[in-house]
Formats: sequence, C-alpha cells, structure tokens
Amino acid sequence: MEQMERLVKTAHAGQLLLLEDYQQGGLRFRYPSMQDYLAAQCAWVHLVEGKGLPAWLIQENAAGNVSEEVTSCAKFFCLQAEGREPLKKEMLLELREGLAFLLQTMCKAGNALAIRCLLGLAAAGGRQQLMAMHSHSGNHPTGLHLAAIHGHKDVVETLLALAPEPMQLCLAVNSDGMAPLHCAARDGHEATARALLQRAPDGFSLLQMPQKSSSALRPLHWAAKQGHVEVVKCFLEFAPKPAVICVEADSAGNSALHFAAAGGHTVTCHALLSHAGPSNELSDRGILLLSAVNRFDRQTALHIAADRGEKEVVHTLLQGAPDRSALLGMSDKLGQTALHLACERGHGAVVRKLLHSTCDSHLVSARERITGQTALHMAAEAGHNEAVRAILEASPLRETSLATDRGARNTALHLAAERGHLETVKTLVEHCPDTESLLMAQEKFAGQTALHLAAGAGHAELCKVLLELAHTLSSTMLSTQDKSGGFTPAMPM
Repeated sequence: MEQMERLVKTAHAGQLLLLEDYQQGGLRFRYPSMQDYLAAQCAWVHLVEGKGLPAWLIQENAAGNVSEEVTSCAKFFCLQAEGREPLKKEMLLELREGLAFLLQTMCKAGNALAIRCLLGLAAAGGRQQLMAMHSHSGNHPTGLHLAAIHGHKDVVETLLALAPEPMQLCLAVNSDGMAPLHCAARDGHEATARALLQRAPDGFSLLQMPQKSSSALRPLHWAAKQGHVEVVKCFLEFAPKPAVICVEADSAGNSALHFAAAGGHTVTCHALLSHAGPSNELSDRGILLLSAVNRFDRQTALHIAADRGEKEVVHTLLQGAPDRSALLGMSDKLGQTALHLACERGHGAVVRKLLHSTCDSHLVSARERITGQTALHMAAEAGHNEAVRAILEASPLRETSLATDRGARNTALHLAAERGHLETVKTLVEHCPDTESLLMAQEKFAGQTALHLAAGAGHAELCKVLLELAHTLSSTMLSTQDKSGGFTPAMPM
C-alpha cells in the first residue's frame, strides 16, 4: 500500500512521464496505447492461467460496435500471440467464440499482421473454423466479409493465403445472402475485389454467383448499380468472355446495363458496352445488352434512362447502338417506346436527344398499346410544353398534330384543352400547319372540339386564348354543335 501511495504521489508531482492527472485527483496513462498494451498482457495471463478470455475483451454492443479501446487492446493481444504454441484442440474449441470475435475485430480494423499472429494459435482445421465463423451482430458477416466491406486488400490476401479451404470462405454468405465479393463490389473497393478474384481458387464462379436472396443480384450488378466503374472494369477484365457476365440478369430480368442506366451512371454504361474483350465481340455485346428487356415491364436500358430523364446516359446508349432506329422503336409491355416515357415524364432534353438520333418518322407516330396515344398525346395531356414543342419542331407535319388516339377520339389539343394546359395549347396551335382542321377537329365519341372540352371544364382563360388563336374561325367555333345533344361551347352542358 505504501508503494502504491508513493507511486500516486510521484505521478501527481509530474515525475512519472507515463502517467498524468485525470479528473478529481485521478490518474491515467499519458499514452492510451500503453494502457491497452498492459491490458492485453493481463488478458494473456488470464488465458494462460486457464481462466479463458476476459469478458471485457470479447464483448460488443447490440449494434455490433466495438470501442476504440477494445480494438486497440485486441490488436496488442493478437500481436502477442506471435511465436506461441498452438492452442490445444479442447481449449481452442472452448475459446473459439472469443477468438473469432478478435479475428473479426482485426479484419474490420484492417490489421493483417495481428490476424496472422492470432491464426498461428490454431492448427489448420481450427484455423478454418475460426475464419468461417459469423459475427452475431448486424447481418452476420464473416471476417472476410468485414475485410471486403472496409476495403482491406491486405487482410483479404492474408485470410485466403492462410485458409486451408479459401473457396469455402469466398462462397460464405451473410444474412443478406451476399458473399464477400458482392460486398466489395457494392462498396466500390476495386483492389479488394481484384484480390478476391485472383486469390480464390475459382474467381470466375464468384463473378457469376447470384446473391442468395429474392433479388439474386450478382457482383457486377452491384458495381453497376452503385456506379463503381473501376470495379466494373476489373470484373470485365477478369472474365474470359465479358459478354457472359454482362448479359446475366437478376430475378427481375435486369442486366448490369439496366442498373447503370437507372442510376444515371454514364461512364459505367460506356464501360459495360465497350471495355475489355476482343474488339470483334464488342458489337455483339452491345446488341445483346441494348436489346435486353427486363422481365416485368419488358423495358430496355434505354427505356429506363429515358423514363428517369438521364440525358447523358441516353446519349451513351444511342452512341453504342449499331442500329439506333431499331433500338428507338422497341416498345415495352404497354407498347411504349423510350420517347413515350420521356414525354410522359416531361424530360424535354431527353425528348430532343431521342428525336435528333433518328430520321425515322415512325418514332413520332408510334402508338402505345392501351389507349393508342402517340408521344405527343402523352406530353400534351400532362402539360409538358417543352416536350410538345420538341416533337412539333422535329416533325412539323399535319399528320403529327392531327393524330388521334385509339378509336379516332382525341387529338393532342383535345387532351391539353380539357386539362387546362394553357401554354401547351398555344404551342400545339402555333406549330400546326393546318390550324383550322386542328381547332375544328371533333372527337369521335361526342363530337366535341377542343373549345367544347375547355369550356366544359371551366377553363375560361384557355377558351379566350383558343378564340384569339382562331382569328376568323372564332364565330364558327362558338356555334359548332356536338353530337351528344347539339350543345355549342357557349351553352351550359
């Protein structure tokens, strides 16, 4: 006791460099690592005396978080294992939960040397068991998962070099059904992903491995989805035939190109279409990828990019298409082309890009399957004026403006007028080469003109604009009777 009091007094006097004052007369180590080192030594004494591993060293909270102090102490504990005799089978079995926790902690921290020292405590069979054990927290990863998630290439190489059965580690999945390569691809760790492929006995089978979940995503899907272009390139370079992994689809029929297009990852789309592989096979790869449709919507990557307004992706996909007109003409399960989708969403810049990419007039006249609407109908009905203007400038034909939907019922002007889209109505009338026919066109069901529909919907300002645009036709428009009861636009219905 006297010695301890003397030690404390000397420390408070500032005469011990390793200790310093801390809160209300207390003491602490000036360098925290010294405390962690001594704690690790105590843990080894605890172990050698047959008392097992101390609880404080191998505990984590419910969220799977480990404090910096425990991580540091675990590092020193593992490093002090170097040169020690392997543990007996019975002791290894008794301590395996704690040793697995220490291994996983070092995998997460990225300390390959500490891992090598710790694994020296186990013979080959026990070593494989420690490596294969899953954490009890989070999505139950193994140590290799944690190394892949955090991008620790050196740790990945160490684990696979020391594992008696490295392929077993590479094929292990967490509770989300993801193998370590899925994790590295998702998180964008190119060097780590490459190490997994190169160190695994069969790297190509890892590339083709679907996630064991309802989505069945493959590593390339994850990399493309997140826009990790360097990982995508790594996979394409590793595959003997890049087209094989490029065309593989998830459970919904989406390829890597679908995912890259949906995320707006232009550079990734370009890599999928043109990176790696013999030059004479790139054209075939492009055809396969660009024409591939997913399972439920029957949509290509171009459909998805157009629907989401990804102009640069649209440009890249069209640049990579051997036959642009054929790609633009592809329709989904509802009969909609990429132009229909861009018009429906109001992506004017994408609409212009699509229209300027082909001279095929059938693109503008194509009708979707349900109501028979053209892209112009869809843009007008939603009031997307920029898209309407783009179509009419690209196709300034009478047939474009006067086209009706299924059953020869509505023109685009009918739809815009009924919904009160004032600026769209102006654009439709001003760009039509046959204004009189457009303004006097009567929908087939009730024989009503655009003015009838605007008046019936109570769009007074729009009615005024229509009459101003009609000039000398205004009186004729006001007196035109419909077929449902002889009503004129001026009469209450």
